[in-house]
Amino acid sequence: MSLHTDLGIIPNIPALDNTFGALLIGTFGGLVLFGVTLHQGYRYIRFPAYDKDAFYIKCTVAVVLILETIHSVLAMHVCYHYLVTKYFQPLALLKGTWSADALPALTGLIVAVTQAFFARRLFLLNRKFAAAVVFALGLLLGELGFSIACTVEAFIQPDIFHVQNLQWLSIVALGLIIGADMLLTTLLTFTLYRSRTGFKSTDSVLNILIFYTINNGLLTGTLSIVSLFMAIYYPHSLITDGLNICIAKAYANSLLSVLNHRHFLRNHGCQDVDAGLTTSTTQGHCGYHDAGNGFHGFPQDGVSSQRVLHIKITQDVVHDSSMRSAASEDHQYLPCDKATELKVGAPETVAV
Repeated sequence: MSLHTDLGIIPNIPALDNTFGALLIGTFGGLVLFGVTLHQGYRYIRFPAYDKDAFYIKCTVAVVLILETIHSVLAMHVCYHYLVTKYFQPLALLKGTWSADALPALTGLIVAVTQAFFARRLFLLNRKFAAAVVFALGLLLGELGFSIACTVEAFIQPDIFHVQNLQWLSIVALGLIIGADMLLTTLLTFTLYRSRTGFKSTDSVLNILIFYTINNGLLTGTLSIVSLFMAIYYPHSLITDGLNICIAKAYANSLLSVLNHRHFLRNHGCQDVDAGLTTSTTQGHCGYHDAGNGFHGFPQDGVSSQRVLHIKITQDVVHDSSMRSAASEDHQYLPCDKATELKVGAPETVAV
């Protein structure tokens, strides 16, 4: 068969710029974010808080790092398979490969694990939001279910054209991700804001926490919204798949950054920073605690705290050698240093 005949029977090949080109760019961006994830994981292990963290937190970090590594390997395999191994084989571009088919389920799993951590965080901060936490977890389970359905359909369908006809599965999954993300970010920010005590040092720490919460939610939410619009308006492209690679990395980084910023808070006056979200009501001291078995939350309305001030008064006596002999005849010198400790108890009511 001649070359002319071979080229004549080749079906319509999709453009590479918004298909595998977009997937390649998404992989590049994802690998950059994966490097940040590894750095965050290394910092987390090196921080003193690692030894005090609950076992489930360590397991969550380990699971996320393992899933991120597998996710990155699969993304690289997809690019290598289509753009190197199947180079100049246009028909191969129409057939799926196992690594590309497995990416949606893995992305959904990473998002569900990281967002479940924030859902538990919200529940520990304010148990009044238990219904909202359950609703958010339901959204995450739905997102994971639709992501797994995308992977199952990708393995079943014979080529990418049939898979792209089921793009609505990705659209629903992204919509659920955005809903859960917005709900958790809004309620976390609201809870932290309502926990302000009026003390400058404590409020400054809460402002830092609010800043981290909004920034993390803004980054992941923006990427998810852009991916959703790409899936709606460009259903027969791989732009959404490229963005989803970056979305998985962004969620992993949001989890690790929340755990690692405790070291920053320690350097700015927080003496007891642990894995949860608790702020002490005493000025000059702030902390977090979540040992897995217990949690010390924000002070509730009507709870009073008493602050004890330890005041040490030191008296220094200067001795003049020229007057020593005269003074010694009439007076007996006091000790060089005399310290008196006073304890002042002042009841103080903190309204949150």
